Amino acid sequence: MATRTKHKTYPGSSTTTRRRTEMISATITGNLAVKPELESTPSGTKLARIVVYSTRRVQDQATGNWVDATTTKVRCTAWNGLAEHAAAELDKGMSVIVKGTLEQRDYTDKQGVQRTSLELTVNEVGRALKHGSIANAPTQAPQQGFTQYAQPQANAQSDPWSTQPQADEWGTPDAEPEPEF
Repeated sequence: MATRTKHKTYPGSSTTTRRRTEMISATITGNLAVKPELESTPSGTKLARIVVYSTRRVQDQATGNWVDATTTKVRCTAWNGLAEHAAAELDKGMSVIVKGTLEQRDYTDKQGVQRTSLELTVNEVGRALKHGSIANAPTQAPQQGFTQYAQPQANAQSDPWSTQPQADEWGTPDAEPEPEF
């Protein structure tokens, strides 16, 4: 696998080095640290920054209780339509599953300390249902031409097949007799 190094300056840091090993796919699960907000680049491309965190739990040997250990944060970026959907549908604290291409970014912070962060360019993102459901989530209008119709009412008159026609001249004996041949 080839490794590329890019040098770029980011806001809040003096220098940044990105190391990207080609096509490292990763799937992460965790909770959203903040609600994703839709932004635009100067060229008009939509993006949403998503921060996913997960706190490892360990059992305290002295008390036997489970306690929080280390927290891992991964910065994720969704682009274009996926960014719009993520900003509209996801909220702070939600449990999510994110799939994408992983990058490691080395940078120098404002205090001159070398730091490393993990960043994921998002291909897919959705809610994780391991610890909850989306049963109470608001429903939205269907997209892309699909229409959902309401269920029929219990009222029998709304069903044209539930009753016989009132004046059926073909099936009643009161109709004119057929001519004789």
